[in-house]
Formats: sequence, C-alpha cells, structure tokens
Amino acid sequence: MWSKRNGWIGIDVGSHAVKLAQLHRKGGQWRLSEAKVILRSPPWTAEDWLTRAPETSSQEITAGLQLGPRFRGRPAACLLPMALCDHRTIEVQTRDEREWRQQAQQQLQQCGLGGLGPWEMAAWDVPVSRLLPAMEEESEHHRKNVLAIRAAWAEQMGEDLRAAGLSGRVLDGLPFTLSRAASLMGSTSRPVAVIDWGCSRVTFCVVQDATPCYVRVLRDCQFDLAVATLCQQLHATRDEARKLLQNHGFPAGETDLEEARIQTAIEECLHDFMQGFLEELQRTLLYLRTQHSSWSPRQLYLTGGGATVRHIDHYLDQRCRLPVRRWHWPELEDGADSRFPMELLASAISLSLLPRWPG
Repeated sequence: MWSKRNGWIGIDVGSHAVKLAQLHRKGGQWRLSEAKVILRSPPWTAEDWLTRAPETSSQEITAGLQLGPRFRGRPAACLLPMALCDHRTIEVQTRDEREWRQQAQQQLQQCGLGGLGPWEMAAWDVPVSRLLPAMEEESEHHRKNVLAIRAAWAEQMGEDLRAAGLSGRVLDGLPFTLSRAASLMGSTSRPVAVIDWGCSRVTFCVVQDATPCYVRVLRDCQFDLAVATLCQQLHATRDEARKLLQNHGFPAGETDLEEARIQTAIEECLHDFMQGFLEELQRTLLYLRTQHSSWSPRQLYLTGGGATVRHIDHYLDQRCRLPVRRWHWPELEDGADSRFPMELLASAISLSLLPRWPG
C-alpha cells in the first residue's frame, strides 16, 4: 500500500540496466527503503538511437518489483534513455505553446526525423543570463530548450508499467531528473554541473536554482566504450572489465603495490579513451567560461555507470580545475539493499521524490 510517507517508485530505464528505487520518510528524513538494478540480457544497442523501434522493459521492471519486497504502492515515475531523445534550443517570438511546438516539429522534419511518427515534447525557458539580463529581456525573441521523444516509446513505457501492475504518473526528462539529483546534494543557487555517464550516452547538464540551464552530449565517450576497450586490451569478459573498474579503478596514491600495479594497468589501457573524454569535458567547460560565464559550474557531480569507477572523482578532480564528487545518497532504511552503487540510482531516487518536489 502506498502512503504519503512513501515516494513513488522511481524507474530509470537504461540501455544496459533498469534501475528501481523508492524513498520512505522517517524521522523527518527521506531514506532509501528499496532499490534494485536489473541487467538487460542482451543490452539495447543501436547505430541510430532516434530511429530505433520501441522495445519492452516489462520483464526487467517486473523482476525488480518481485525481487524488492519493500516496494510499496502502484504510483511510478519513469525515465527513458537520453539517447532516445532529441534536445535542441530554439528561438520563438512569443511564449505561445503552439509556436514552439510548430517550430520544433519543423526542425525535426528538416533533420529527417519527422517521418518517424508523432513526438512527445516538453519545453522550458533558457534562463536569462545574470550578466546580461537587460539585453536578453529587451530581445524580441525568447529562447527555449525543447526535449522530444517519439510517442511510440512513451506509449510502450505506459504499457510496460501496466503489465507490471503500476500506475505511471510521470515520464520525466533527464535534464529535469539531474536537476533534482543535483539539488539533493546541496544548494544550486550557484551553478553546478552533473554528468550522467551512461552506457549509451554521456549527458552534461548545468543546474542553477534547481533548473537545467545548459545541456550537452559529450560525444564518443559513453561508458560502454570504456568497458569494451578494457575487454579488448586485457582479453576480459564485459563482467570482468566492469568489476575491474569498480573494484580497482584508477591510481590514487595506493600504498599496496599489487593494487597500484592493477590500477596503473587500467589507466594505461584507457589512456586514449580518457583523453577523449577529458577533451570533450574541457571543451564544454571552456565554452561556458568564455561564452556563458554566469553558468560556469563551481562543482561537478557524477552519476551513471562511469561514476562507479573507483577513484574516478579523484582522477577528474586533478584534471578539471573544479571539485568533482560522485553522487551519493547517505540515508538508508534499516534492512534496505545496499549492494548497488548509489551513483547508478541517482535518477531513480530523484524520480521517487517527484510527488514531494516543490512546484
């Protein structure tokens, strides 16, 4: 039974795993009462994600609910992979919803995506720069972020929830999910950045005042490429590669010689991959510092599969000129399953809090 002390069941549908989490309010604090991570077999892959035919996740969702006896109630909030979404910034002359929808649809047509069927869209204003507010307010145009996903995927998600006995309340977008996740870590009155380092897509999002200000995909550095590179270099299975990254990771001044040797070997294997990731990240941070300095982040949080690499925060902290932290949720209900890395559950936890989120 669901009560006001429970959050919704948050379901983060990923290309390689489905993550479920639910929070429970106790003693004035929200605590993680249940969480499950269900791996896909095989994982979703695609050369062109936007044209990929919808697939079901009902088996993974049902398995998570059956393996999590502490899940309560039917209300659920869901998130689909960012790789399935189209994000763009448009300029409109009015704030009328019909105008931005028509313009976004025209751009999808121009990109060859209009023939894929109807799209579900959400839009939010690009926040006015704190450096040039007067200039932007006097402009005849308004800038909007538009996030779109094919309606067929949204319909499939609804069918999956019904098959699992759940009631879907919200299909969220990753920028909004990451904004709440960042706010759970501390104040966002000054801009912070969140990187969702997923298996199929890496999404960089700047958050200020609990609002996504800037969204960019970091190209060709998804976590699955790191795993595949390690498999090739070390002749390891994907499971072995993931365990090496989570249990050993990168060097961080270890005194144990054997541990240091393993970490150095991993760093050498992933040197080119990490260089590519750092170039994408530094290019993004430089753009913000020089073009939108009021959005230049003071802190970077990591979520997703890439955030589970041991010492990845230390590795990036030394190279990015800003503090880097892995996302975490410290409050666990007694008896809650704590086997899963919190970094993987950031979006599912954020989704669980939706009914209690201001606004």
